Amino acid sequence: MAHKVRATLPGVLVVDEEAGMQQYLRRALEVEYCAVETVSNGRDAINRVRRGPAPDLVFLDVEMPGLNGLDTLSELLRCRPELKIIMCSSHSDADTIDRAQTLGAREYLAKPFRQVQLADALQRWLTL
Repeated sequence: MAHKVRATLPGVLVVDEEAGMQQYLRRALEVEYCAVETVSNGRDAINRVRRGPAPDLVFLDVEMPGLNGLDTLSELLRCRPELKIIMCSSHSDADTIDRAQTLGAREYLAKPFRQVQLADALQRWLTL
């Protein structure tokens, strides 16, 4: 995949309680020329987005302790309606996917996903 050079790297926020998934996404996204931040819960994601500047894209896990991903999605979009959010989960039941899309998620990736699926999602939602 050819990459255009931007003045700054697109910023991606990864929200997942699993350290292994955070590391996997960090490595995979950095290969795609993204600047990556990670947080492990919904409350930290909301605080990070409120603090600004807003990331260009958020990868948000559905199942997290405390504030779950769907509630986090709603709150993030309440703060920043223009935010692009891709939900990620190992549970891909139709009701959860429909709810995420109704709430404003741009896409839903089922875990485990491959690098090519991640690259395709980035191409759709970022101007690389």
